[in-house]
Amino acid sequence: MSRSLKNYDAEKFSRILEEVTFPNYDIFSDLNTAYADFLKILSKAIESIAPLKETRIKNNSKDWFYRELHDKIDERNQLFHNFQITKLQIDEDLYKSSKNKIQKLVKSKKKTFKKLN
Repeated sequence: MSRSLKNYDAEKFSRILEEVTFPNYDIFSDLNTAYADFLKILSKAIESIAPLKETRIKNNSKDWFYRELHDKIDERNQLFHNFQITKLQIDEDLYKSSKNKIQKLVKSKKKTFKKLN
């Protein structure tokens, strides 16, 4: 789970915190209890501005998917990032070449896997 910051607004969060009434923590006999109460109140304020949301984690652990392929995909993504920054033709060519090699490799690995199973 993660927090949805889609609608986060720092000013709104500040206003919410200004409206929160914290108790006098001097009356607590146990520091852990006081801290737990503080966290509960603060968490409630955070939840109102940035609620928890479920996140889906993709599972790329197919039998044909292996570490080397993952590394090549990371490399391709870095090449694309470089191209986006520089806008140079050479960077675009490197990215496209890497992308095409990965597509062929994925197709080949899937095909080989299907033949073996």
